[in-house]
Amino acid sequence: MQTTINSVTADSAGKRIKVVYTNAKELPLAAVPSAKAFYKETKRGGSLDSKKFSTKKGKHTLYVSTKGALHMVNLEITGVRGVKTLSYTRLVKPGTFTNTRTVSGAEAVAGAISVHVPGAVLTFVPQTRIIRFAGAALLGWTVASEVKSALTGSGGKCPKLSKGQVIRSSVTWSQRGESVSTARTFQVWHSAKDRNAGKAAACTVKSTFSYR
Repeated sequence: MQTTINSVTADSAGKRIKVVYTNAKELPLAAVPSAKAFYKETKRGGSLDSKKFSTKKGKHTLYVSTKGALHMVNLEITGVRGVKTLSYTRLVKPGTFTNTRTVSGAEAVAGAISVHVPGAVLTFVPQTRIIRFAGAALLGWTVASEVKSALTGSGGKCPKLSKGQVIRSSVTWSQRGESVSTARTFQVWHSAKDRNAGKAAACTVKSTFSYR
């Protein structure tokens, strides 16, 4: 094999993917591989960035920008002689992200809230106990419209949305191998007074989803 891929890693701080590879010998221009980064699970709008490999013999490092991607990207390497397209999924922004808000009168009337956290726009309907991804096209990848949720809380029910309730959302992104997972949790308190006093949430809804 003329080119060997040594490693493909995400550089969260630099908003880029680092590719380390080795050319066994100098390559002709017509046989130079390339790497392209796409939004996870879709190529809508083209690639985020594209870079050509070096023609020179030896070990090299190449950086592909992931600027514009919220959390996950697919990296495709093409042109490696004797190998089909190589595809990698990388998490470019791991960690836990939280958002706490007070329900407004308009949201109480609508019966649902939309919460913006890094990497997700979530719609939560407490009475149905469903967490939905909104704006999947905007995020750039295909996700399930809803996922199986597990409910805990007093009486096994979430209260109807009402003005003044406090809702805390938390999204955790992690990666194992080529699989990226996200765990989401919503907690509902009847009021800011209850939450500030350290009372248990009226209900907690949790869900998980894996992207492969």
